Amino acid sequence: GLAWVKKEEKWGLIDKSGRAIIAPRYEDARGFQEGLAWVKKEEKWGLIDKSGRAIIAPRYEDARGFQEGLAWVKKEEKWGLIDKSGWEIITPQYEDVRSFQEGLACVEKDEKWGLIDKSGREVIAPLYQDIWSFQEGLAEVKKEGKFGFIDTSGREIISPKYEYVRSFQEGLAWVGKGSNWGVIDKNGQETVPCYLDNTQLVAKYTHLLLRSGKKGLLFTDEKTYIPPEYDEIANPRDPWVIVMKNNKWGWVDHRGNVKIPCRFDAVTQFNEFGEKGYATVLQFGMQFRINTKGEMIWRMGPDKE
Repeated sequence: GLAWVKKEEKWGLIDKSGRAIIAPRYEDARGFQEGLAWVKKEEKWGLIDKSGRAIIAPRYEDARGFQEGLAWVKKEEKWGLIDKSGWEIITPQYEDVRSFQEGLACVEKDEKWGLIDKSGREVIAPLYQDIWSFQEGLAEVKKEGKFGFIDTSGREIISPKYEYVRSFQEGLAWVGKGSNWGVIDKNGQETVPCYLDNTQLVAKYTHLLLRSGKKGLLFTDEKTYIPPEYDEIANPRDPWVIVMKNNKWGWVDHRGNVKIPCRFDAVTQFNEFGEKGYATVLQFGMQFRINTKGEMIWRMGPDKE
């Protein structure tokens, strides 16, 4: 219901009828957040409400918008934290700061990063080279050139030992050692060892795993994988995945357990799984159907379709 307007190089505030709430007098102004806006006068930033009343007289070198009732402010090249009344919860002391996420914010002091909560308490004293935002309750941290993860209490869940990492998604994170990738869960257990050359998303929740020219699959929704030891893979989202090894086809489940060994020259997918399930296969020049136990049901001769 309000808009900033500029006249003779000064900013003021009007309502929808065009009535001046604040006559143009500010050098700069920012949008309202949580009912408050930062305004600049004589190279300093102050805070006003929607009636134009000054909450904080212009005294800060810089300021950021309010989030959940708190805002970062800069004074004498240091950042601190205030509430909506202008009370300094944290006196300006940090070289750099980031927005709060999950109740925590990253702060930099003496070129090291730590974590504080909304009361200003240091959850983690600044000791990391960097800290990234939280995702699924964990944040990436860098220490002595290696990457790991911390939780919202500041505890190192996964000590910094990887050369590169990606954020957690669906309870898993990609991590790297040397030129190889692997996958860890939130306990730091390697779901897939760090031995992959590359990966590729091939379907929802399904990643192709590549290692030394061989293929496997990772199922992020199930947190299971098929080791990369097959020449080809087909029908990756079927309960049993078709795999090829040494030019022969067979089936494995989503944990890599062999259901029917690779012994056929060609196969189709199973029409269903259970007692009535069957697939068509080719072996020794003969085409026939097999059940889910790998047993021949009937042979297809010249007079059969």
